Amino acid sequence: EAMLSWLAARPAEGATFTEWMLGARVPKDLFIRRKRKLEQANEIYKSEQGRYFIMPHIEDVAGVDET
Repeated sequence: EAMLSWLAARPAEGATFTEWMLGARVPKDLFIRRKRKLEQANEIYKSEQGRYFIMPHIEDVAGVDET
């Protein structure tokens, strides 16, 4: 969950593998396992530019205007 929260805080720019791992403060082996699970669950995706993002269906929409 900490990994998703960290990535969700960067909705526009996403993060590279290294930026995300260092920012989330998770050891590399554990990070890789968790990232794989998030990918399998379709909770994240990797752009063509190599940056990771939260899938739109689970992004925090608290700041979205409801009108």
